[in-house]
Amino acid sequence: MNRLNLLYMLGLAISMLGCELEELPVEPYDPGELVIGQVELGSDYRYQAFFDLGTNQPVAINLKHDWDLGFEASDSGWHVILNSSLSGKVARFDGQAFEELTQVEGDAWRYDASSGHLDSTAFGQYQAGNPVYIVDRGFTLQGLPIGLRKVQILSVDESGYRIRTAALNNAGDTTCFIAKDPSVNFVAFSFESLSATPYEPAKEDWDFVFTSYTHLFTHTTPITPYLVTGILLNPNGVEVARMDDFPFESISRADAERAEFSKARDVIGYDWKEYSFDLAGYIVFSEQQYIIRDTEGRLFKLRFVDFYNEEGQKGAPKFEVQAL
Repeated sequence: MNRLNLLYMLGLAISMLGCELEELPVEPYDPGELVIGQVELGSDYRYQAFFDLGTNQPVAINLKHDWDLGFEASDSGWHVILNSSLSGKVARFDGQAFEELTQVEGDAWRYDASSGHLDSTAFGQYQAGNPVYIVDRGFTLQGLPIGLRKVQILSVDESGYRIRTAALNNAGDTTCFIAKDPSVNFVAFSFESLSATPYEPAKEDWDFVFTSYTHLFTHTTPITPYLVTGILLNPNGVEVARMDDFPFESISRADAERAEFSKARDVIGYDWKEYSFDLAGYIVFSEQQYIIRDTEGRLFKLRFVDFYNEEGQKGAPKFEVQAL
């Protein structure tokens, strides 16, 4: 009997404990304050601004002409990207000696996909065949061609890349080593200095970059590259969902957690604004609203409200943002 009583009391205690656990209140998320962010790219879009949502501040700002190529910086990385903010492009030549390649014939140019998918780079896979590339470095701020450069990627391993580069007439033929730095997504390389150059900050420190970039309009024949200005995501875990069907003020964390996210780098892109010929200026579509999951997994809602600074100069994206 005592044993039965003991079992009964134990069962009762467990039952009561279960009820108490179920009735514990869930601690609600405390949304942050609605804040205003703004960056200055210059009216000619000469700057690239890397932005951190957690601090609502740019982490780094650089001139977009400071670099030409980006080399994937992880130990196992091997992809090479263009500086698409200059309208850079590449032509690939297989089975041709480096010294003998002195011109581009036909329509051989390739561009990086603005989605940032590494299976869609202009350089592509180069490990087999030892191809030679001609890089069109794009245009200056005044719209003048910067020039052509040929490149051959000789090797890549966990320590870095060894490349050969020269002018098309073989002037300045040289071999360079670009050391990897796993703290960043890509190590930037400049044809001016023939060395690595500071470009992006540590990949844990920023969420997106305001920049010009080349967008490919695929509905035209042939595909039309066009230089636009907008946002590209940090490929280090940042993702975005559109949420246009709710009033911005009412979007909650619960709404955000049900959203469908994308990791495409250009998911926010450039078309939250449009040039109006009637107004002779840009208008911003503030009804386009975004949920952003940052590098630390935090959720924010964001919408753009302007593209001009207080002096009326374009190239100053202004936005409302709130932690959820």
